[in-house]
Amino acid sequence: MLLAFTVLSSLATFSEPVAGHGLEVADSIPSGVVQARLGELPALAGLNVMLLEGVRQGLMLSWHESRPLLVLGRGGEPMLRFSEAGVEANTGSATWQALQGAGPGSHGGEHWLPVSRSRSYGWMDPRLSLETAGAVTDTGAPRLWRIPLQTGGRGFELAGEFYWRSLPAAATRVHDHH
Repeated sequence: MLLAFTVLSSLATFSEPVAGHGLEVADSIPSGVVQARLGELPALAGLNVMLLEGVRQGLMLSWHESRPLLVLGRGGEPMLRFSEAGVEANTGSATWQALQGAGPGSHGGEHWLPVSRSRSYGWMDPRLSLETAGAVTDTGAPRLWRIPLQTGGRGFELAGEFYWRSLPAAATRVHDHH
């Protein structure tokens, strides 16, 4: 109780507003944002895909077939393997290493690490990043993205586009948080 009283009496001595609780003026709010959109899915029974939206965009993929499905990395290397046993990541994949925030590993080849015991997995894919999108504007044509897949010796791809989404004019108003 004494600690609580000391903290409260110390706070009561401040005569100026605490930083972050005054009038906020934003000078450079963008007129829009770049987002990814998922295109038509490949004709693969057992495949479910959902785009994960956010500052960093990603994918949630589910695979419900007996044969394995590979998600290939930026260099065409196997990155993720979906199977009846779950999902495994190839720690030798440069794309997987980039997802983990690590530089290229010292070991070559494939080394599979279990990442999920279910048949679903979500990840923030670097191919859905603003760096990949480049300069997408409200007047320009959408830019495309692709993520290759492999199953049963055949290649497929998840594909879509980056597009410009205008923000409502209300987002540029000044906010008073009192």
